[in-house]
Amino acid sequence: MMRPRFFLSVGRRQSDAVEISDYEGSRLAALGMTALDVGPGAFLAIGAPAPVVFPGGVIVGELYRRGGGGGVVRTVSEREAELITRSEGQELIDAFWGSYVAILRHPHTGALRVVRAPFGHLPCYVVTYADAVTAASDTSLLVALAEYHPSLDWTAIAWHLAIRDLRFPRTCLAGIEELHGGEALTIDLAAKRESIWSPWKFANNRERIRDEGAAVETVRQAVMSTLRVHAFDEASSILLLSGGIDLDRGRGAQRGGSPLWMPDAHDARSDRR
Repeated sequence: MMRPRFFLSVGRRQSDAVEISDYEGSRLAALGMTALDVGPGAFLAIGAPAPVVFPGGVIVGELYRRGGGGGVVRTVSEREAELITRSEGQELIDAFWGSYVAILRHPHTGALRVVRAPFGHLPCYVVTYADAVTAASDTSLLVALAEYHPSLDWTAIAWHLAIRDLRFPRTCLAGIEELHGGEALTIDLAAKRESIWSPWKFANNRERIRDEGAAVETVRQAVMSTLRVHAFDEASSILLLSGGIDLDRGRGAQRGGSPLWMPDAHDARSDRR
């Protein structure tokens, strides 16, 4: 699958409206990007593969229904679209999973909101200007379409070297911030970002599984169902796990089958207990 790409530019005031005409079609074509209408005051360009598009929103990347099979979600129902926009993206967190960035239009205020999947590997880099906010999947698009001029942020570099296990929104490139997984950015005068997902929701006594066997089986089922869904659209694939263990998932795993090997949590010889 081709790596998804996107570029979004939104005026912070009505007078700062960004129009599709502000961007040359030849530049987009050279980048393999296509303009997509997301309403007034904003410009969105998308690269392959095709996003999920519905009234009030666009979802770039891989999207899967939680607890369901069938591979990558290509479309959402009218009811799902309504819940996603009305909840300002919370429904995506609760009912779906994957590696995605969603651009949503608020049904009442009209403000644009960018939501990044909690564990997604599709990046979202943000540059805030006086009159507009831009967000992109990679810095090369910011350079090509937002006239961003890269320079090192030495203070941020010192932070990252000194505190390696703590992720900061501020990146090591001056002026660029990263929208972290499980965060949302509402683009208006304030350009407010907030966390809409937290692991602490699942790390309390009420959610704790006290039976070891049940805990092992819960994790095993989650891994198996995730692998099946990922394999649904692939002819063949290889999953590399830490510790040098390779799982080769062939066609048998695509339609409800299982990987060729799965560690046994009760096997003392296994390092995956």
